[in-house]
Amino acid sequence: MPAPPFGSHHAHPVESREESGGAGIIAINPGQLPAFAPGGAVRPFFSASSPRRQALIEACGLAFLLTLTVGLIGTGHFLLDLKAFRQAQQQQETSVITRAGAVLQEKLAAAVSDTRLLAQMVQQVGVPASLGDARTGILAEYFRALGRERPMYDQVRLLSSPGHELVRINQGPQGPEIVSRQNLQDKSKRYYFLQARGLPEGEIYISPVDLNIEWGESEAVPRPMFRVATPVFDDGGHRRGVVLINYRGEALAAAFKDAMGDAANRLMVLDQRGYWISNPRQELEWGFAFDPDARFQNHYPAVWQQMEQRATGTLVNRRGIFTFFRLNADTAASVSGFAPPSWFIVSLFPGVLLRQSLGLGSYIRAYGLLAIVVLLLAAGYGVVRSRQLHLAARLGQFEPLAGALKNSANPVIATDTADRLVFVNDATLAYSGYSRSDLLGQSRIDMLVAPAVGE
Repeated sequence: MPAPPFGSHHAHPVESREESGGAGIIAINPGQLPAFAPGGAVRPFFSASSPRRQALIEACGLAFLLTLTVGLIGTGHFLLDLKAFRQAQQQQETSVITRAGAVLQEKLAAAVSDTRLLAQMVQQVGVPASLGDARTGILAEYFRALGRERPMYDQVRLLSSPGHELVRINQGPQGPEIVSRQNLQDKSKRYYFLQARGLPEGEIYISPVDLNIEWGESEAVPRPMFRVATPVFDDGGHRRGVVLINYRGEALAAAFKDAMGDAANRLMVLDQRGYWISNPRQELEWGFAFDPDARFQNHYPAVWQQMEQRATGTLVNRRGIFTFFRLNADTAASVSGFAPPSWFIVSLFPGVLLRQSLGLGSYIRAYGLLAIVVLLLAAGYGVVRSRQLHLAARLGQFEPLAGALKNSANPVIATDTADRLVFVNDATLAYSGYSRSDLLGQSRIDMLVAPAVGE
Protein backbone atom coordinates (compact mmCIF):
# COMPACT_ATOMS: atom_id res chain seq x y z
CA MET A 1 0.00 0.00 0.00
CA PRO A 2 1.62 3.27 -1.09
CA ALA A 3 2.51 5.78 1.60
CA PRO A 4 1.43 9.33 1.39
CA PRO A 5 4.21 11.71 0.37
CA PHE A 6 5.55 14.24 2.90
CA GLY A 7 8.43 16.66 2.97
CA SER A 8 11.40 17.01 5.30
CA HIS A 9 10.33 20.34 6.79
CA HIS A 10 7.64 20.26 9.47
CA ALA A 11 5.66 23.10 10.86
CA HIS A 12 4.73 21.19 14.01
CA PRO A 13 6.87 19.20 16.41
CA VAL A 14 4.74 16.06 16.03
CA GLU A 15 3.13 15.52 12.63
CA SER A 16 1.13 12.54 11.39
CA ARG A 17 0.52 12.06 7.66
CA GLU A 18 -2.03 9.49 6.46
CA GLU A 19 -3.94 8.75 3.22
CA SER A 20 -7.29 7.10 3.12
CA GLY A 21 -6.76 3.43 3.69
CA GLY A 22 -3.01 3.83 4.42
CA ALA A 23 -0.76 3.87 7.47
CA GLY A 24 0.35 7.23 8.77
CA ILE A 25 4.01 8.15 9.45
CA ILE A 26 4.58 10.22 12.57
CA ALA A 27 7.52 12.66 12.29
CA ILE A 28 9.04 14.23 15.46
CA ASN A 29 11.60 17.06 15.82
CA PRO A 30 12.82 17.04 19.51
CA GLY A 31 14.35 20.49 19.21
CA GLN A 32 10.86 21.96 18.86
CA LEU A 33 9.40 20.19 21.90
CA PRO A 34 8.77 22.13 25.12
CA ALA A 35 10.24 20.72 28.34
CA PHE A 36 7.52 18.80 30.13
CA ALA A 37 7.69 17.42 33.60
CA PRO A 38 6.74 13.77 33.98
CA GLY A 39 3.16 14.70 34.86
CA GLY A 40 2.75 16.78 31.75
CA ALA A 41 3.30 20.14 33.47
CA VAL A 42 5.99 22.55 32.36
CA ARG A 43 9.09 22.19 34.64
CA PRO A 44 9.74 25.28 36.87
CA PHE A 45 12.93 27.26 36.28
CA PHE A 46 14.35 26.47 39.75
CA SER A 47 12.29 23.70 41.31
CA ALA A 48 13.44 21.57 44.20
CA SER A 49 14.63 18.85 41.80
CA SER A 50 15.71 21.08 38.93
CA PRO A 51 19.15 20.59 37.31
CA ARG A 52 20.09 24.15 38.19
CA ARG A 53 19.45 23.56 41.89
CA GLN A 54 21.37 20.31 41.88
CA ALA A 55 24.27 21.92 40.03
CA LEU A 56 24.26 24.82 42.51
CA ILE A 57 24.38 22.43 45.46
CA GLU A 58 27.25 20.48 43.91
CA ALA A 59 29.15 23.67 43.04
CA CYS A 60 28.68 25.09 46.55
CA GLY A 61 29.85 21.83 48.10
CA LEU A 62 32.89 21.78 45.83
CA ALA A 63 33.62 25.43 46.59
CA PHE A 64 33.38 24.76 50.34
CA LEU A 65 35.70 21.76 50.20
CA LEU A 66 38.26 23.49 47.99
CA THR A 67 38.17 26.71 50.03
CA LEU A 68 38.53 24.69 53.24
CA THR A 69 41.47 22.85 51.71
CA VAL A 70 43.12 26.12 50.69
CA GLY A 71 42.52 27.52 54.18
CA LEU A 72 44.00 24.45 55.86
CA ILE A 73 47.02 24.46 53.57
CA GLY A 74 47.55 28.19 54.13
CA THR A 75 47.19 27.82 57.89
CA GLY A 76 49.57 24.87 57.94
CA HIS A 77 52.08 26.78 55.81
CA PHE A 78 51.93 29.77 58.14
CA LEU A 79 52.20 27.65 61.29
CA LEU A 80 55.21 25.75 59.95
CA ASP A 81 56.95 28.98 59.00
CA LEU A 82 55.96 30.47 62.36
CA LYS A 83 57.47 27.51 64.19
CA ALA A 84 60.72 27.79 62.24
CA PHE A 85 60.81 31.56 62.79
CA ARG A 86 60.14 31.10 66.50
CA GLN A 87 62.98 28.63 66.83
CA ALA A 88 65.37 30.96 65.03
CA GLN A 89 64.15 33.91 67.12
CA GLN A 90 64.52 31.93 70.34
CA GLN A 91 68.12 31.18 69.48
CA GLN A 92 68.69 34.85 68.73
CA GLU A 93 67.03 35.93 71.99
CA THR A 94 69.12 33.41 73.93
CA SER A 95 72.20 34.99 72.40
CA VAL A 96 70.95 38.45 73.40
CA ILE A 97 70.26 37.26 76.95
CA THR A 98 73.76 35.79 77.17
CA ARG A 99 75.27 39.06 76.04
CA ALA A 100 73.11 41.00 78.51
CA GLY A 101 74.28 38.72 81.32
CA ALA A 102 77.87 39.37 80.31
CA VAL A 103 77.26 43.14 80.47
CA LEU A 104 75.86 42.93 84.01
CA GLN A 105 78.64 40.60 85.07
CA GLU A 106 81.16 43.10 83.78
CA LYS A 107 79.54 45.94 85.76
CA LEU A 108 79.36 43.88 88.93
CA ALA A 109 82.87 42.52 88.50
CA ALA A 110 84.23 46.06 88.15
CA ALA A 111 82.51 47.13 91.39
CA VAL A 112 83.79 44.02 93.18
CA SER A 113 87.31 44.68 91.94
CA ASP A 114 87.14 48.31 93.12
CA THR A 115 85.88 47.21 96.54
CA ARG A 116 88.75 44.77 96.97
CA LEU A 117 91.17 47.46 95.85
CA LEU A 118 89.77 49.81 98.50
CA ALA A 119 90.19 47.15 101.17
CA GLN A 120 93.83 46.61 100.18
CA MET A 121 94.43 50.36 100.16
CA VAL A 122 92.96 50.77 103.65
CA GLN A 123 95.02 47.85 104.90
CA GLN A 124 98.20 49.43 103.55
CA VAL A 125 97.45 52.92 104.85
CA GLY A 126 95.90 51.64 108.05
CA VAL A 127 92.47 52.16 109.55
CA PRO A 128 92.32 55.57 111.28
CA ALA A 129 92.15 55.29 115.06
CA SER A 130 89.90 58.36 115.25
CA LEU A 131 88.30 60.98 113.04
CA GLY A 132 91.25 63.26 113.73
CA ASP A 133 93.73 60.73 112.49
CA ALA A 134 95.75 62.03 109.53
CA ARG A 135 95.06 58.81 107.67
CA THR A 136 91.43 59.86 107.22
CA GLY A 137 92.55 62.65 104.89
CA ILE A 138 94.81 60.33 102.89
CA LEU A 139 92.08 57.74 102.45
CA ALA A 140 89.52 60.43 101.60
CA GLU A 141 91.67 61.60 98.69
CA TYR A 142 92.05 58.04 97.44
CA PHE A 143 88.30 57.53 97.68
CA ARG A 144 87.62 60.78 95.88
CA ALA A 145 89.98 59.80 93.05
CA LEU A 146 88.03 56.58 92.61
CA GLY A 147 84.75 58.53 92.67
CA ARG A 148 85.96 60.73 89.82
CA GLU A 149 86.61 57.63 87.70
CA ARG A 150 83.35 55.96 88.71
CA PRO A 151 80.48 58.46 88.60
CA MET A 152 78.03 55.57 89.03
CA TYR A 153 79.27 55.21 92.64
CA ASP A 154 77.00 57.37 94.75
CA GLN A 155 79.05 56.82 97.92
CA VAL A 156 82.43 55.35 98.83
CA ARG A 157 82.86 54.70 102.56
CA LEU A 158 84.99 53.22 105.30
CA LEU A 159 83.18 52.09 108.44
CA SER A 160 84.89 51.26 111.70
CA SER A 161 84.44 47.92 113.43
CA PRO A 162 81.55 49.32 115.56
CA GLY A 163 79.87 50.64 112.39
CA HIS A 164 80.67 54.37 112.45
CA GLU A 165 81.64 56.15 109.24
CA LEU A 166 85.30 57.13 109.25
CA VAL A 167 85.68 58.25 105.64
CA ARG A 168 82.90 59.05 103.19
CA ILE A 169 82.74 60.40 99.66
CA ASN A 170 79.41 61.55 98.14
CA GLN A 171 78.89 61.96 94.41
CA GLY A 172 77.69 65.54 93.89
CA PRO A 173 76.75 67.78 90.94
CA GLN A 174 80.36 68.92 90.67
CA GLY A 175 81.84 65.48 91.20
CA PRO A 176 82.83 63.54 94.34
CA GLU A 177 82.87 65.48 97.61
CA ILE A 178 84.46 64.60 100.95
CA VAL A 179 81.89 64.54 103.76
CA SER A 180 82.88 66.59 106.82
CA ARG A 181 83.33 65.01 110.25
CA GLN A 182 80.09 66.38 111.68
CA ASN A 183 78.08 64.81 108.86
CA LEU A 184 79.44 61.30 109.28
CA GLN A 185 76.81 58.84 110.54
CA ASP A 186 76.39 55.70 112.60
CA LYS A 187 75.55 52.74 110.33
CA SER A 188 75.95 50.02 112.93
CA LYS A 189 72.36 48.84 112.57
CA ARG A 190 72.19 48.83 108.81
CA TYR A 191 71.75 45.33 107.41
CA TYR A 192 74.53 45.57 104.84
CA PHE A 193 77.09 46.41 107.53
CA LEU A 194 75.93 43.54 109.72
CA GLN A 195 76.17 41.11 106.80
CA ALA A 196 79.54 42.29 105.50
CA ARG A 197 81.53 42.61 108.73
CA GLY A 198 81.42 38.87 109.46
CA LEU A 199 82.70 37.71 106.07
CA PRO A 200 86.09 36.04 105.67
CA GLU A 201 88.88 38.14 104.24
CA GLY A 202 88.49 38.77 100.51
CA GLU A 203 84.83 37.81 100.29
CA ILE A 204 82.28 40.28 98.96
CA TYR A 205 78.74 41.07 100.03
CA ILE A 206 76.31 42.43 97.42
CA SER A 207 73.08 43.78 98.84
CA PRO A 208 69.61 43.77 97.29
CA VAL A 209 68.54 46.92 95.49
CA ASP A 210 66.74 49.29 97.87
CA LEU A 211 66.44 52.96 98.79
CA ASN A 212 69.19 55.04 100.27
CA ILE A 213 68.70 55.86 103.97
CA GLU A 214 70.22 58.96 105.54
CA TRP A 215 69.96 59.72 109.25
CA GLY A 216 67.52 56.86 109.67
CA GLU A 217 65.04 58.03 107.04
CA SER A 218 64.50 57.61 103.31
CA GLU A 219 65.49 60.58 101.21
CA ALA A 220 62.82 62.95 99.93
CA VAL A 221 63.77 61.99 96.38
CA PRO A 222 64.08 58.18 96.35
CA ARG A 223 67.38 56.91 95.01
CA PRO A 224 67.52 53.15 94.42
CA MET A 225 70.93 51.56 94.86
CA PHE A 226 72.76 48.45 95.98
CA ARG A 227 75.94 48.08 98.02
CA VAL A 228 79.13 46.16 97.45
CA ALA A 229 81.07 45.62 100.68
CA THR A 230 83.98 43.64 102.13
CA PRO A 231 85.63 43.54 105.57
CA VAL A 232 88.99 45.17 106.25
CA PHE A 233 91.72 43.41 108.22
CA ASP A 234 95.01 44.66 109.63
CA ASP A 235 98.35 42.95 109.14
CA GLY A 236 97.66 40.77 112.16
CA GLY A 237 94.42 39.43 110.67
CA HIS A 238 92.17 41.37 113.02
CA ARG A 239 88.91 42.87 111.75
CA ARG A 240 89.18 46.64 111.60
CA GLY A 241 86.08 47.70 109.65
CA VAL A 242 84.22 47.53 106.35
CA VAL A 243 84.67 49.32 103.03
CA LEU A 244 81.68 49.64 100.79
CA ILE A 245 80.44 51.23 97.61
CA ASN A 246 76.91 52.48 96.98
CA TYR A 247 76.15 51.73 93.33
CA ARG A 248 73.36 53.89 91.85
CA GLY A 249 70.64 51.72 90.36
CA GLU A 250 69.71 54.27 87.71
CA ALA A 251 73.33 54.43 86.58
CA LEU A 252 73.43 50.65 86.25
CA ALA A 253 70.21 50.66 84.20
CA ALA A 254 71.51 53.43 81.94
CA ALA A 255 74.86 51.69 81.42
CA PHE A 256 73.06 48.43 80.67
CA LYS A 257 70.78 50.03 78.06
CA ASP A 258 73.68 51.85 76.48
CA ALA A 259 75.74 48.66 76.21
CA MET A 260 72.86 46.64 74.73
CA GLY A 261 71.89 49.19 72.09
CA ASP A 262 68.66 48.48 70.19
CA ALA A 263 68.29 45.13 71.96
CA ALA A 264 67.58 47.03 75.19
CA ASN A 265 64.16 47.92 73.75
CA ARG A 266 63.01 44.37 74.50
CA LEU A 267 65.19 43.58 77.54
CA MET A 268 64.26 43.78 81.21
CA VAL A 269 66.30 43.32 84.38
CA LEU A 270 64.47 42.35 87.58
CA ASP A 271 65.49 41.86 91.15
CA GLN A 272 64.52 38.79 93.16
CA ARG A 273 61.23 40.41 94.19
CA GLY A 274 60.12 41.06 90.62
CA TYR A 275 60.77 44.81 90.61
CA TRP A 276 62.25 46.22 87.44
CA ILE A 277 65.82 47.48 87.59
CA SER A 278 65.74 48.15 83.87
CA ASN A 279 62.72 48.31 81.58
CA PRO A 280 62.09 49.88 78.15
CA ARG A 281 59.15 51.58 79.87
CA GLN A 282 61.10 53.69 82.32
CA GLU A 283 58.03 54.49 84.43
CA LEU A 284 57.94 50.85 85.56
CA GLU A 285 61.47 50.90 86.97
CA TRP A 286 62.10 50.89 90.72
CA GLY A 287 58.52 50.04 91.61
CA PHE A 288 59.42 49.40 95.26
CA ALA A 289 60.17 53.12 95.54
CA PHE A 290 57.38 54.58 93.42
CA ASP A 291 54.66 51.96 92.80
CA PRO A 292 54.67 48.74 94.86
CA ASP A 293 52.31 47.07 92.36
CA ALA A 294 54.69 47.62 89.45
CA ARG A 295 56.10 44.11 89.59
CA PHE A 296 56.77 41.64 86.82
CA GLN A 297 54.53 38.94 88.29
CA ASN A 298 51.56 41.31 88.25
CA HIS A 299 51.98 41.78 84.50
CA TYR A 300 53.17 38.31 83.47
CA PRO A 301 52.17 35.81 86.18
CA ALA A 302 52.62 32.67 84.06
CA VAL A 303 56.14 33.68 83.04
CA TRP A 304 57.09 34.58 86.62
CA GLN A 305 55.94 31.16 87.79
CA GLN A 306 58.32 29.55 85.31
CA MET A 307 61.14 31.87 86.34
CA GLU A 308 60.76 30.91 89.98
CA GLN A 309 61.12 27.24 89.09
CA ARG A 310 63.88 27.40 86.48
CA ALA A 311 67.12 29.32 86.13
CA THR A 312 66.76 29.71 82.38
CA GLY A 313 64.14 29.01 79.76
CA THR A 314 61.77 30.18 77.05
CA LEU A 315 58.01 30.61 77.15
CA VAL A 316 55.83 31.42 74.14
CA ASN A 317 52.33 32.79 74.57
CA ARG A 318 50.01 35.28 72.88
CA ARG A 319 52.15 38.18 74.14
CA GLY A 320 55.27 36.93 72.44
CA ILE A 321 58.48 35.02 73.14
CA PHE A 322 59.82 35.33 76.68
CA THR A 323 63.44 34.27 77.19
CA PHE A 324 64.82 34.52 80.72
CA PHE A 325 68.02 33.91 82.63
CA ARG A 326 68.67 34.05 86.36
CA LEU A 327 71.85 35.90 87.26
CA ASN A 328 73.12 35.21 90.76
CA ALA A 329 75.19 38.12 91.98
CA ASP A 330 77.72 35.92 93.72
CA THR A 331 78.46 33.69 90.73
CA ALA A 332 78.24 36.63 88.32
CA ALA A 333 81.03 38.50 90.10
CA SER A 334 82.88 35.40 91.33
CA VAL A 335 82.16 36.27 94.93
CA SER A 336 80.43 34.66 97.85
CA GLY A 337 78.41 36.17 100.60
CA PHE A 338 75.35 35.90 102.77
CA ALA A 339 72.07 35.41 100.86
CA PRO A 340 73.32 36.93 97.60
CA PRO A 341 70.54 38.51 95.51
CA SER A 342 69.33 37.00 92.26
CA TRP A 343 68.57 39.14 89.27
CA PHE A 344 66.62 38.08 86.23
CA ILE A 345 67.29 39.12 82.67
CA VAL A 346 64.18 38.80 80.50
CA SER A 347 63.80 39.30 76.77
CA LEU A 348 60.32 39.85 75.35
CA PHE A 349 59.91 39.62 71.60
CA PRO A 350 56.30 40.86 71.19
CA GLY A 351 53.78 38.67 69.42
CA VAL A 352 52.64 41.53 67.18
CA LEU A 353 56.25 42.09 66.09
CA LEU A 354 56.60 38.36 65.52
CA ARG A 355 53.62 38.34 63.15
CA GLN A 356 54.83 41.49 61.40
CA SER A 357 58.30 40.04 60.94
CA LEU A 358 56.87 36.86 59.48
CA GLY A 359 54.52 38.79 57.18
CA LEU A 360 51.09 37.43 58.10
CA GLY A 361 49.49 39.78 55.56
CA SER A 362 51.42 38.19 52.69
CA TYR A 363 50.04 34.76 53.59
CA ILE A 364 46.51 36.13 53.76
CA ARG A 365 46.86 37.86 50.39
CA ALA A 366 48.44 34.85 48.66
CA TYR A 367 45.99 32.26 49.92
CA GLY A 368 43.08 34.68 49.64
CA LEU A 369 43.85 35.08 45.94
CA LEU A 370 44.12 31.31 45.59
CA ALA A 371 40.73 30.95 47.31
CA ILE A 372 39.20 33.39 44.80
CA VAL A 373 40.60 31.33 41.91
CA VAL A 374 39.16 28.19 43.50
CA LEU A 375 35.75 29.85 43.83
CA LEU A 376 35.85 30.87 40.17
CA LEU A 377 36.70 27.30 39.18
CA ALA A 378 33.83 26.02 41.30
CA ALA A 379 31.50 28.53 39.64
CA GLY A 380 32.65 27.35 36.21
CA TYR A 381 32.07 23.77 37.26
CA GLY A 382 28.56 24.74 38.36
CA VAL A 383 27.76 26.23 34.95
CA VAL A 384 29.04 23.18 33.07
CA ARG A 385 27.35 20.80 35.47
CA SER A 386 24.05 22.65 35.15
CA ARG A 387 24.15 22.25 31.39
CA GLN A 388 24.96 18.55 31.71
CA LEU A 389 22.13 17.93 34.13
CA HIS A 390 19.72 20.02 32.07
CA LEU A 391 20.54 18.02 28.94
CA ALA A 392 20.22 14.75 30.84
CA ALA A 393 16.86 15.89 32.21
CA ARG A 394 15.59 16.79 28.74
CA LEU A 395 16.71 13.46 27.36
CA GLY A 396 15.04 11.73 30.27
CA GLN A 397 11.75 13.40 29.42
CA PHE A 398 11.69 11.62 26.08
CA GLU A 399 12.32 8.14 27.43
CA PRO A 400 8.61 7.33 28.05
CA LEU A 401 7.69 8.84 24.69
CA ALA A 402 10.50 6.97 22.92
CA GLY A 403 9.35 3.70 24.42
CA ALA A 404 5.80 4.29 23.31
CA LEU A 405 6.79 5.35 19.80
CA LYS A 406 9.21 2.47 19.43
CA ASN A 407 6.42 0.00 20.07
CA SER A 408 3.84 1.92 18.04
CA ALA A 409 2.04 0.03 15.26
CA ASN A 410 2.34 3.13 13.08
CA PRO A 411 5.62 4.06 11.43
CA VAL A 412 7.44 6.76 13.49
CA ILE A 413 10.54 8.77 12.63
CA ALA A 414 12.40 11.53 14.50
CA THR A 415 14.71 14.14 13.03
CA ASP A 416 17.19 16.54 14.57
CA THR A 417 17.26 20.27 13.97
CA ALA A 418 19.03 19.65 10.63
CA ASP A 419 16.23 17.30 9.58
CA ARG A 420 18.49 14.23 9.73
CA LEU A 421 16.88 10.99 10.81
CA VAL A 422 17.86 10.07 14.34
CA PHE A 423 15.10 7.58 15.19
CA VAL A 424 12.98 5.07 13.27
CA ASN A 425 10.80 2.43 14.86
CA ASP A 426 10.31 -1.13 13.74
CA ALA A 427 7.03 -0.27 12.03
CA THR A 428 8.92 2.21 9.83
CA LEU A 429 11.41 -0.47 8.83
CA ALA A 430 8.62 -2.87 7.97
CA TYR A 431 6.77 -0.17 6.08
CA SER A 432 9.77 1.11 4.09
CA GLY A 433 11.69 -2.06 3.55
CA TYR A 434 14.93 -0.35 4.56
CA SER A 435 17.23 -1.34 7.40
CA ARG A 436 17.78 1.01 10.33
CA SER A 437 21.40 1.64 9.25
CA ASP A 438 20.13 2.72 5.83
CA LEU A 439 17.85 5.35 7.31
CA LEU A 440 19.62 6.83 10.35
CA GLY A 441 21.58 9.94 9.50
CA GLN A 442 19.87 10.53 6.19
CA SER A 443 18.98 14.13 5.54
CA ARG A 444 16.18 13.28 3.15
CA ILE A 445 13.20 11.10 3.90
CA ASP A 446 11.74 11.00 0.40
CA MET A 447 13.00 7.44 0.21
CA LEU A 448 10.18 6.51 2.58
CA VAL A 449 7.60 7.69 0.07
CA ALA A 450 6.62 5.23 -2.65
CA PRO A 451 6.79 6.68 -6.18
CA ALA A 452 3.48 7.69 -7.71
CA VAL A 453 1.92 5.55 -10.40
CA GLY A 454 3.34 6.38 -13.79
CA GLU A 455 6.58 7.87 -12.41
